[in-house]
Amino acid sequence: MRQLFQLLRKEFRKFLGCPIYLTNSGFGILLLGLMTVAGILFRQDLLALLSMLPGFGDYLPMVICGATAFMVSTIAISTPSVSLESKSIWILKSMPLASRDILLAKLAFHCRLSLPMPIIAGGVLSAVYGCGLWEILLCALIP
Repeated sequence: MRQLFQLLRKEFRKFLGCPIYLTNSGFGILLLGLMTVAGILFRQDLLALLSMLPGFGDYLPMVICGATAFMVSTIAISTPSVSLESKSIWILKSMPLASRDILLAKLAFHCRLSLPMPIIAGGVLSAVYGCGLWEILLCALIP
């Protein structure tokens, strides 16, 4: 457990220490936040625009879910992390850790960083646009 915490801390330092890695990998998290804020601020305008399309209100939860899932697809943290360590991964492999634990630590960091925002974004947007309880849960959990 202690080793996992140390590996997570190492991944966090690497994530914040490399501006290109931070920008390219974490931009989807920022976009999710901006999409949520814009969806709240421009709710009336978006609803007026969507009301021009007949029957579109029935598909609104799917649109929210799809937009959130698209933003989630732009979050790529764990894969570049392995690639960035290509020359120095032997240092981690020389430790008394299984290679599987090293990769799981990278995946755990990815999940801890990227899971909260889609849940919040999907839940908040579907609640703001008047979706039902099941639709709110699905919009928060599917992406």
